[in-house]
Amino acid sequence: MEEKKVTFSCGLHDTRVTETFTFEQMRITDDMDDLEIEKYVDRIFKEWVWSQISFSLIIDG
Repeated sequence: MEEKKVTFSCGLHDTRVTETFTFEQMRITDDMDDLEIEKYVDRIFKEWVWSQISFSLIIDG
């Protein structure tokens, strides 16, 4: 049986970041039902996106 994977991707204009994780790397276990997995992956995805973004604000004068 092929290992299950989740791929995250985000981009802005011409820049795109993509990263693939195995269920094992994400600590998704066999005892989790589909809804649990969906909620867990959604939360991890949001954390992953924020970790990819770098931004700053400068007020001059």
